[in-house]
Amino acid sequence: MHRSGGNEVHRFWLTWTVAAAILLVVLPAWISRGWRSPGAEAPPRGSRANDLPVTVYFPETGRVETLPLSEYLVGVGAGELPPSFADEAIRALMVAARTYTVYRMRQFGGKGCDLEPRADVCASAEYGQAYLDWPGLQKKLGEAAARRFWSRLQAAEEATRGLILTYQGAPIDAIYHSTSGRWTEDAQAVWGRSVPYLRPVPDPWGQEAPQYTETRTYGLQELAQALGVPAIAVPAGGGAPPIRITGRTPSGRVAAVQVGSVTLTGAEFRSRLGLRSTDFTLAWRDGKVVITTSGYGHGVGLSQWGANGMARRGAGFREILAHYYPGTAVEPLFAD
Repeated sequence: MHRSGGNEVHRFWLTWTVAAAILLVVLPAWISRGWRSPGAEAPPRGSRANDLPVTVYFPETGRVETLPLSEYLVGVGAGELPPSFADEAIRALMVAARTYTVYRMRQFGGKGCDLEPRADVCASAEYGQAYLDWPGLQKKLGEAAARRFWSRLQAAEEATRGLILTYQGAPIDAIYHSTSGRWTEDAQAVWGRSVPYLRPVPDPWGQEAPQYTETRTYGLQELAQALGVPAIAVPAGGGAPPIRITGRTPSGRVAAVQVGSVTLTGAEFRSRLGLRSTDFTLAWRDGKVVITTSGYGHGVGLSQWGANGMARRGAGFREILAHYYPGTAVEPLFAD
């Protein structure tokens, strides 16, 4: 996770300095071979100052491609956000996505993409950050709407060019998600590791997401089969079956669920059923189990819809980032 301590920080920034020196030699030759265009009709790019090459793995096609960091981030914005988002929310996402990427880049000591050792990041919402190129955005939105949104994404990236989030002088693991349910989640509850800047914070704005809640209904044996547990028996005297939430995390998400004789963690229950989040309730109605979820995603770090809610109420991207990543600072990746 994050690095801390004087020696670690010194070595980290020394690595960056050496990397920067190498890039001064490598980048001109790389640029001279031409930048990858997202499409012949894509809006023109702005300044390329403080840009870096990032190696991206595309799981759907199996290809590995090197892109300018700025271009990659615009594609991340297109894949992660809807065009309705406020500009300051988009800027906040650009800083978070840039930090997430830099934290994983191998040239800075990052672990790279879990699926492909040659790549820095995975272009996948499941294993990294969603990504949509210019032709993909055109297909999704149509020419005119795609051009407007792409231009806004480019403007947000350029307005925050080179800025990342740091904690005690080192880049953070800028995890983010779609929508939290009232509070963001603690990294400890999801991955079993405590991270000072990934702790629960209030997030009432996420409830404005268009698909904030979802309700599913299961028959008893249908649920048992989906969960991979023994058949669930209905009590002889009637009443609700032995399915209940037995624990919640400090943020209110489900920590454990008893299903008959089996106890599952909230994360296991969510994963096996493909629920949107671990913020859910259980009810017994008309012989069926009713599961209602709130929010979307693991709930850790920045909430995209929460960030948009803050931006709509006048918050700037720095205020948004300070809220979701407490104790961090927004700093330039490289000194001028």
